[in-house]
Amino acid sequence: MGDPSAICLLCEGLQCICPTVWSHLEEPLAEEICSFLCLEKNWSSLETETDNLQATQKDVDAKVQAILVQQKVPSAKVSLWQERAANLPQQSPTREDYENLGRCLCRCTPNLLHRYRLGRKVSKKLQEVVRLDEEGNGLTSVANDPQQPFIVERPRRPTFGLASVLKRLRDYFDNEDNSIIGIWGLGGVGKTTLLNEFNNALGTKSNDYHVVINIEVSNSETLNVVDIQQMIADRWGLPWNDNESEILRAKVLLRALKEKKFVLLLDDVREEFSLEAVGIPTPSRENHCKLIIASRSKDVCIAMGAHQCLIKMQCLEEAEARKLFLSNLTSTAKSVVEEPAVKEHAMAIVRSCGGLPLALNVVGRAVAGLKHPREWRHAARAMKAFPERIPGVDDLVFAKLKYSYDKLDHTLQQCFLYCTLFPDYGFIKKDQLVDYWIAEGLIEPAALSDGGRPTHRDLSDEGYFIIRSLISKSLLQSSDTEKVKMHDIIRKLGRRLLDPGKFLVQAGQGLEEAPEVDWKGFTRISLMSNDLIKLPVSPNCGNLLTLLIQHNPNLEKLSTQFFRSMSSLRVLDLSYTSIARLPEIDALANLEHLNLCYTRITALPKRLWVLKQLRHLNLSKTSALKEIPNGTISKLDKLRVLNLYKSNYGMWEVEDLNLDNLRELDILGITIYSEAVLRKLKGTDPLAKSTHLLSLKYCEGMESILLSGLKHMVHLEELSVDSCNELKELTADDNEQEPSCLKVLTLAILPNLEKVLVSSAGLHLQNLCKLTIHSCPKLEGVTWVLHLESLERLIISNCHGMESIVEERINGKQTTRPTLMTGDDGIEGKKKEGYDALNAMSESDKIEQVKEEQTGGPMRCKDPFSRLKTIILNDLPKLESICPARDFPCLESIRVEACPNLKELPLLHSCKAKKLKQICGSRVWWNNLVWEENSKAIFCAHFTPI
Repeated sequence: MGDPSAICLLCEGLQCICPTVWSHLEEPLAEEICSFLCLEKNWSSLETETDNLQATQKDVDAKVQAILVQQKVPSAKVSLWQERAANLPQQSPTREDYENLGRCLCRCTPNLLHRYRLGRKVSKKLQEVVRLDEEGNGLTSVANDPQQPFIVERPRRPTFGLASVLKRLRDYFDNEDNSIIGIWGLGGVGKTTLLNEFNNALGTKSNDYHVVINIEVSNSETLNVVDIQQMIADRWGLPWNDNESEILRAKVLLRALKEKKFVLLLDDVREEFSLEAVGIPTPSRENHCKLIIASRSKDVCIAMGAHQCLIKMQCLEEAEARKLFLSNLTSTAKSVVEEPAVKEHAMAIVRSCGGLPLALNVVGRAVAGLKHPREWRHAARAMKAFPERIPGVDDLVFAKLKYSYDKLDHTLQQCFLYCTLFPDYGFIKKDQLVDYWIAEGLIEPAALSDGGRPTHRDLSDEGYFIIRSLISKSLLQSSDTEKVKMHDIIRKLGRRLLDPGKFLVQAGQGLEEAPEVDWKGFTRISLMSNDLIKLPVSPNCGNLLTLLIQHNPNLEKLSTQFFRSMSSLRVLDLSYTSIARLPEIDALANLEHLNLCYTRITALPKRLWVLKQLRHLNLSKTSALKEIPNGTISKLDKLRVLNLYKSNYGMWEVEDLNLDNLRELDILGITIYSEAVLRKLKGTDPLAKSTHLLSLKYCEGMESILLSGLKHMVHLEELSVDSCNELKELTADDNEQEPSCLKVLTLAILPNLEKVLVSSAGLHLQNLCKLTIHSCPKLEGVTWVLHLESLERLIISNCHGMESIVEERINGKQTTRPTLMTGDDGIEGKKKEGYDALNAMSESDKIEQVKEEQTGGPMRCKDPFSRLKTIILNDLPKLESICPARDFPCLESIRVEACPNLKELPLLHSCKAKKLKQICGSRVWWNNLVWEENSKAIFCAHFTPI
């Protein structure tokens, strides 16, 4: 028995020679005898079968990887097999066990007990390996399709004011060209609610996509890539391995997601990040996937790819805000709110929330149980002055909004806080705000490539970039191209962040006297928009940088010593006050910005030259200004902005200019009383290049003006021609083939003006936004306005010869407006031939047929009035027509006064005026208007009697 092979042969021989004896042995005993006798053979077989099993494992693993890419998951049977196959080596006997079979009696006799135990292990393991290999080869199907739902429904709550924006989102989504959509707006304005509603709405549609994934991205300061990856994997039903790196996991997710169509909703995206670095394929028209991003920042949406499809979430209108507020009240409180003694206080609370859904919800819950009118009165007062005193409001509203402020850099924070100096109502002019920032040194311009000094325009551009950044962060709201505003909640937040020892802000409070506080220590004081009659005699405020006192019409004078202790003052705004003279100014050595526009000042101080740091001097619209001491302004050699536009102080002689020493002057507003002075500026005088605002007044002998003759005024933005009695003709030709910068044109009190000739191409006035025509009695029409493709505001008044605003020729025939129905009883009479022709033509044919009477030729502007927002018509006794009916896509208001013969408006029920909000006029005029059938009923809701 010393030879193992002989033992195995003996075993086989017994089975062959004595099968009867072998068969009578118990099966377990026979197996144990065989495992003992055939150990060597079984060991060799185990090694071979183990290699076969490992090959089968590789085949199964490859199949599993393939199904993961197809967004399928391994079946439970396959997963169990993989787990058993992976654990099998841990239980197998080792080669060391086999090689170390001990021998006793000096290694002459085998260790029979050890051989017996090892033989049993090897035999059992061989059977398991063979069985596992057979099972692995028999796995014909290794995957199950994921049973994940198409959407995970989000919490459903009543919504208010979301219908229109939800429709807009749906329209964007349904357009196959739109793959990435951005939604942005103030924190708490309803972006999450919109995404949830849209998510739920997708569940009711036909299943064009495989899965909708809704993820809140920023639940922490930094992007949590692992959480996002796990949420995607969970929604997709993909296996998760904690041991994999983010990079490897991203590759797996990319492979999985690229094969199917998905809709991904990312909420609260605070910073730009790479989609593919997380594992999300960039949606495109080609892969038919969609991505919707919600962020407080417009810039983040754009950076993430939402270049064309951007939706700004607006605060609620008052009616919807009231509904949302009431939805948070108890039934008892709702009944109390309807009582007259409480209703006013409740609405004051609603208005103080500024239409912000978050504030309405939080405040509504905070006051939900109030019953007594006294409690509601107290809550309304607290909400107006100290909203944080209402329990729950501070933490849930202001803390949430403060995040946007905390993310700003220091400069943006200071510029934002500056905006809180303005009243709670109304708008803030962008250029005014930027000028303040420049004077205070808050704006640092980017380095110029040529190494030259930054101009006022460079600084302004930087300021406008800051404004755009604050708008993008939802801390300011854009009103129009010239103005911004602050949401009430944001302003309250900003004022809470102010240092009460450095800011004194009591703007728009109706104050008749300045607050009785010591001005010492304050750096910025705002008392604008009050009814101040007097100010302190000589306030002690050596640290004061900004003093804003504008819009106090009853303030007539300042004490002689008022500025004595203001040596640090940089910004002084006295505009729109009744101040007739300035007190001593010797202490204002650091003043950089002085605004005296719309004051009653009659003369500038003789010692104005002491303001050596003055860079901005605004004297526009100073109707009483008669005297500027000779050479005073020319000594202010750091002036960058000098504005005398429409001032009573104008230039009569060429010598009056005397501004050659102002080598840093970038912006000049000037009033000219002589054609000789105008000729000087028409030339190559350096002042021509600086001229942005030009007023021509009382220019005797001037019969015509050729706007292209002002070509050296390359930055001219506003032109006013006033009281030039001999002027007969104004011409805007296109000789230079470049549009001018002119944005505002005023023609006033021109008794002999008969013609305004505008080239059919309209290139010269391509940028004109506002046109005012006043007291030009010989003008019969202004058909040339059809060439002004940028026109937004049209004002015509006291032009007694004007019969129509625009006359157009349709198929060679002049038309103004068809005869339409009178009253509500149907069409009376036959429509004019011109109206029939107008209806029969396509829109493009209509435009091509329009011909301006004075100049002739085809029109350049293919879509007249496409940007027009406002029409104001006053005291036009002969006016019968505005223009033929057409679309007004941007028109917001029409105001008509003292135009008794204007019986028709260019509005039809078939015309588009989606933004129209208001038609103002007398009720008698409105009742006498002639309408096409159904049109009056449509536009009646917009009428406001005046």
